[in-house]
This record gives sequence, C-alpha cells and structure tokens, in this order.
Amino acid sequence: MQMGEVRPNYVTLVSVLPTISRPKALDSGKWVHWYAERNEIVIDDVIGSALIDMYARCGSIEKAVQVFDKISKPNTITWSAIIGGLAMHGLVEYGRLFFNHIVNVVGFEPRLEHYGCMVDLLGRAGLLKEAEEFILNMPIKPDYVIWKALLGACKMHGNIEMGDHVAGILMNMAPHDSGAYVALSNIYASSRDWVSVARVRLKMKEMNVRKDPGGSWIELDGVVHEFLVEDGSQPRAKEIHSML
Repeated sequence: MQMGEVRPNYVTLVSVLPTISRPKALDSGKWVHWYAERNEIVIDDVIGSALIDMYARCGSIEKAVQVFDKISKPNTITWSAIIGGLAMHGLVEYGRLFFNHIVNVVGFEPRLEHYGCMVDLLGRAGLLKEAEEFILNMPIKPDYVIWKALLGACKMHGNIEMGDHVAGILMNMAPHDSGAYVALSNIYASSRDWVSVARVRLKMKEMNVRKDPGGSWIELDGVVHEFLVEDGSQPRAKEIHSML
C-alpha cells in the first residue's frame, strides 16, 4: 500500500494484525504498532486488543501488557485479550492478579468469556482441581464451552479420572454432540485403555452420535469444492481417486 502511496488507516491495521500474529512475524507486528503511534491512530479497545493478541502470540507478553496498560478505558474485549495472552504463556499468578483486579478493584462484572479464559489459564498450567473449583464457584452457570475447556486440559495432562467426570457433564448437557465422546476416547487411547475406548465408541453408536467428518475445500475457477472423508458425492470423485 505504501509503495502505491496509499496510507494504511485504522481499518487496515485492525485487519492486518491477525494475519501477522505468529512468532516469526514479531517485527512486522512492531512496525504496525509503531505506524499507528506515529500517525496518531488511536489505540482503542479494538486495535488495542488486536495488538495484545498479536504480541502474546508472537511471544512478547511484556509488550502485550504494556499495550494493555496504556489503554485508557479497558473493557470486555481488552480484558479477554490480556487474560487469554497470559494463558498462552502459563502466567497463572499474573492471570489471577488481573482477574481479581478487574473484579475487586475495577468493579467489572466478568462475563462467561472471562471465566473461560481463567479456566483455560488454570487448565494449561495443570491446575485442574483449581480450575474445576473455579467453575463450580462461578456466580453464573457455566456453559458447554467452559466445561469443554476443562476437558481439553484433562486431555492435555492425561487426567483420566477428571476427564471422565467432565465428559459426563458435557454428555448430559449435549447428548448428541460428538466433541465430549471423541475427547474422552482420545484420553483413554493416550493411556492405552482400549477397553474404555471401545466402551465410549459403543455408547456413541447406541446414542446415534456421529463424529463430524474431516474435510477440506479448494477454490478452482471461482467455484469452491468441498471434500469430506468417506464422501462419494463429489461428481468427479473417481477421476480424483485415479489421479491420486
């Protein structure tokens, strides 16, 4: 854009930041931040949260915290971004401090996504019991996503007992959603408990629960073609298989 003498604006920067939110793109992210400040583009909650997320994903959590501290009016978006960033880096104590600060000092009323960030933070750090107690003590009813975050942490740390318990809660909440069944099956498979894997798969069959098939998309001449596992509906499937 600059080569074409077109000046990037607020919308441009917000759009480009997510595309460079990866470790090897830190210099590009820093340039975007520098450009915004040099051109007096206001770092509000939207561009601020994008910068926080970019720095966190690029491995510079210190810069993420600096951006957060400079935002004049932190809100739901920015609090979620900073707690999520701390979760990525396993900074549990800082996450606790931030969360307690927004609740007890700022007087901010957390929403489900903030509680979800804290569960993710504790879960990634392996503090599964604390994460469960945190969920049970929430002043609002935890939803499927929050329990699923804890199940993901159980899978990450190989906690079969809690994983079985949490999966049961999820199955009761959404009996025909395959996510909990598949995650629990994978937890058992990781510990080579094939009997339990078979038990979960049998339950899926009895409940008529089907795992969402894997798939891919390709665009050719302006037309998007979708390919799913074990799907023979593609008109040119035989030609494609013979080519492969």
